[in-house]
Amino acid sequence: MISDDVNNPNRVLTTGDKYNYNYDGKVGWQGIFGQVEYSQDALSAFVTLSLSNTSYHKLEYFNQAPGDEKSESVNFFGYQVKGGLNYNLTENHNVYFNAGYFSKAPFFRAVFLNRETNDLNEDAENEKILSTEIGYGYRSGDLTLNVNVYRTQWNDRSMTKSLPSGDELYFANILGINALHQGIEIDGAYDVTPNLKITGMLSLGDWIWANDVENVYVQDEDGNILNEDDPISVYSDGLKVGDAAQTTAAVGLTYKLMKGLSVAVDYTHASNL
Repeated sequence: MISDDVNNPNRVLTTGDKYNYNYDGKVGWQGIFGQVEYSQDALSAFVTLSLSNTSYHKLEYFNQAPGDEKSESVNFFGYQVKGGLNYNLTENHNVYFNAGYFSKAPFFRAVFLNRETNDLNEDAENEKILSTEIGYGYRSGDLTLNVNVYRTQWNDRSMTKSLPSGDELYFANILGINALHQGIEIDGAYDVTPNLKITGMLSLGDWIWANDVENVYVQDEDGNILNEDDPISVYSDGLKVGDAAQTTAAVGLTYKLMKGLSVAVDYTHASNL
């Protein structure tokens, strides 16, 4: 077998040698974080702020001349702002509200689409996430209960999806896809006796893709873009987000046999995958 290394194209490969592509991806990260908290009587609150910079560059060894392996560096400035309030209505009841906005760097693969070149993807941009939640909690000697309602808008996501076709494998690089995650979560625990505890949870989600995406490029396993002049569209608006169960439930029993020794049994249900 002959290597794809243009700097040494006639080198015969042996076990362990690199064949299709050979590069290093370098990632640098710098950040700063701060938090302020407040608590007075029944009210507590917090605010956090973090700033970050993510830098990428690529070292391409097969298709660049020796000494010119390093690509141009690219930086993505990101930040996170989050705040929350909790109010204790009584000794047993509390309510809370949290909200946050996040701007995070795209993945390395979204910045360098082609594994065989150092070309930058000029369309790569930060992902933006707006998340809110409101909840209720109950605490007593025997019972603990939490209810949480959430909504997260996640815009400009980047992802790479594999596309098998016969004996070949292709990859679609999808940029700028938006998702909406919302739902309700309930969990609790009840001490039936000092030795017996019942636990349970229920999560009902409605997670959908929130837009169609144009200008999607497909690569083969060698990293060659096959449709550079004819990008395709992904008609994802309204489709469910996959790879995670959007309905889950569980119930469990824990029995304490003696100090330091207990037995437990749990049942978990997952659906709407």
